[in-house]
Amino acid sequence: MIDSTTIDDVIFGGDSMAGESTARVSRSVSIAGVTVGGAQQTIATDGQVTFSKVIPANQTDAQCNVNADLGGAHLLAIEASKDCTVKTNSSSTPIQTLSLKANIPRIWVQNDVTANWLTSDISALYVTTGGEDTTLKFVAAIDTSPLITTGDLSITLGNLTLTADGTVV
Repeated sequence: MIDSTTIDDVIFGGDSMAGESTARVSRSVSIAGVTVGGAQQTIATDGQVTFSKVIPANQTDAQCNVNADLGGAHLLAIEASKDCTVKTNSSSTPIQTLSLKANIPRIWVQNDVTANWLTSDISALYVTTGGEDTTLKFVAAIDTSPLITTGDLSITLGNLTLTADGTVV
């Protein structure tokens, strides 16, 4: 079993408000002198999950304890130094199975045109490696601020309570 590291309230770079940190993403491609992309996107967040471990060679479903509530995810990234397979939450009936290629990261940012490749919270990662040790890295920038929905909102004044649907109780 391989444990994760969770870091909260760390500034990854630049200015941030109290309790927030920033992550920076830059993607580009250049062909025959024409570059597409390259603008840096800055993402403010108040919670981060980071994981970076060497998984030994020839492992089958090596369990890595990574816990991430992705309901407020703004950014997700995963990368492996060698080809490997990563399963989420279960080795026998995973929610997702990711076939990672060496040094080709998967990066998702909120409002991306591509779909988020993780569709549920993570309780563990299960990694199958080849004949060489593999460094697996996972990061998530998450908004951990409490969400208030109209169903949860009510205002009390003396003996009267006004609920979200406008009912006075």
